[in-house]
Amino acid sequence: MGMYGVDPALVLLDDGRVALSSGRPGVYLRIADQTGTVWSEPFFVWNGSGDSYTAIARHPDGDVLVAYAESSFHFRGVPTG
Repeated sequence: MGMYGVDPALVLLDDGRVALSSGRPGVYLRIADQTGTVWSEPFFVWNGSGDSYTAIARHPDGDVLVAYAESSFHFRGVPTG
């Protein structure tokens, strides 16, 4: 699937598909088919600095809501040495 990120969150959609939000770097959303074995390419929600922890929920009208944490620090990767 080629996904990476921190603290992924899942929600089951009315039609049986699964939506996944995750972050760092940025925030993105992917949708799986009803079997959970085939995933969409990422839909970028936000691409900027911060910790990018996400939460996801399904609104009663069927919309998918993604919330994320943003801060002013810039992720510089893992220090070496």
